[in-house]
Amino acid sequence: MKAVIGSGNPGKLVELAQELRAAGFEPVSGADFSVEAEETGATPRENAEIKAKAYARASGLPAIAMDSGLFLEELPMADPRQPGTHVRRMGGKRLSDEEMIAHYAALAKSLGGSALCHWVTGFAAALPDGTVLSGDDAEGQPLRWKFRLVSEPGGEPLPGKPLSCISVEGDTGRYVNENGGSEGASAERRAAYRKKAAALLCRLLRKGENS
Repeated sequence: MKAVIGSGNPGKLVELAQELRAAGFEPVSGADFSVEAEETGATPRENAEIKAKAYARASGLPAIAMDSGLFLEELPMADPRQPGTHVRRMGGKRLSDEEMIAHYAALAKSLGGSALCHWVTGFAAALPDGTVLSGDDAEGQPLRWKFRLVSEPGGEPLPGKPLSCISVEGDTGRYVNENGGSEGASAERRAAYRKKAAALLCRLLRKGENS
């Protein structure tokens, strides 16, 4: 069965395609559809639901989508510098990859050169009729999944992951973009939530068959 990956991000497309194939689906790129999903949710999970439903409607196929929020642990949630769900949107503007790197490197510099952070990823699966299931990885994250944003870039960012060149793994002390991002705690975390997202799509399809 075909399933649409609700994203145009090259990194997410590659990673989710692998998980969908392993779960028995034929992945279809979200880049093949003209979709405008305004991410107005208060949480990554809500934004993932919005995107999944939009791609399912546009394609007429089951869809899966994810959205991530970035949280700097030394900043209060009410601090305007706290990214949260607005990782790429600042001051009403969508930042390019280069602008993102510059913005977050400057933010890390203003906090002493580095800042302890964690990601929260929401994921959702939707059917064309609007039925949706969703989840997130906000709870139960091990300490090793935390990392540091730093002010000095280390090499080139991974495709679709601009902050990988200024993110340092908490467990290894290495930049996330080293070794293609295939090792370390960040790779472990990505594998964990991708598997959860693919399993969610399977559960949704079973629910549709039994309804």
